[in-house]
Amino acid sequence: MLEVNGCRPAIAPDVRRALTVEIGDLLRAPDSLDHAASHGDNGDNGDNDNDNDNDHLVITCDRSLARLQSRGTRQRLPLERTMDLADFPGDATPRALALAGLELLASFSPEVRRRVDAGGLGPAIATRVRAPAPGTNVRKPWSRIAIGGCARTFLASNGATAWGGRVEVEREIGDRYEVALGAEVAAASRDVGGLGQVTGTLGSMAAMGGARVGGRDLTGTLSIGARLGLARLEGHPAMATSVAGARVLRRWGGPLVAAGVRAGFGHVDVQLAAEAGLDPGVSRGVADGTTVLAVGGPWLSLFAGAGIRF
Repeated sequence: MLEVNGCRPAIAPDVRRALTVEIGDLLRAPDSLDHAASHGDNGDNGDNDNDNDNDHLVITCDRSLARLQSRGTRQRLPLERTMDLADFPGDATPRALALAGLELLASFSPEVRRRVDAGGLGPAIATRVRAPAPGTNVRKPWSRIAIGGCARTFLASNGATAWGGRVEVEREIGDRYEVALGAEVAAASRDVGGLGQVTGTLGSMAAMGGARVGGRDLTGTLSIGARLGLARLEGHPAMATSVAGARVLRRWGGPLVAAGVRAGFGHVDVQLAAEAGLDPGVSRGVADGTTVLAVGGPWLSLFAGAGIRF
């Protein structure tokens, strides 16, 4: 029995047509089973569950991903496979799904295997699709690298607003989770009347893990993690003053929560993300006894960039 859910309208009939060519009368539609059960085929007046006496192939599409699940009458655990439809041209998608589905069915159905081998498709399927072990996902996890610009502001009194760049590396964990590492460098400055200027240079690294929703074309993420870094605060006296400048290096960082959205085009995407965190301490750049530039306390950050998935 074949079920196709959530796929483009043209996919279901094309997959059914391809499977019919290979396994013919073995393929049945769900409504035909319901009809047989309601009329009590085999003389049982509909008391038996005919649906349980058939091998099942269920294809479920979620944007550009397709999950195939097959189970047999003697198979307790289903066989599963996830395919990325973006890897196939539009007219090749139904054929690829049919080949993958045939291999799953043939892995525990001798009759399907016999017909596949008789039709000469056995070697073709074996080279393109390998049946996974029960409960496993054979789709290779993707990695992603992104680069872009960022703005970070600290909400403490006279907090610094820094502008800079960020690089992130991400790795998929299962179908709905991911982990990420990021490095960022940013700079801030503030004038102090006629005394000069105070500058801050911030470098940090972050580690995050979270969940994502959506598909390959449009993805939303929500993550938690931590950011740790160093801030260099430096005073630059004006030439005409006798004020002395100083330089300090301080640690900053703390826990964070981040949310973002990515819009993809094949293996390339653009990203917009926001981050909020809390540094329990505050480092201050002081001029004439007054805080001019502070790094620490609550912070907010925005990131816009582009990434590539591989």
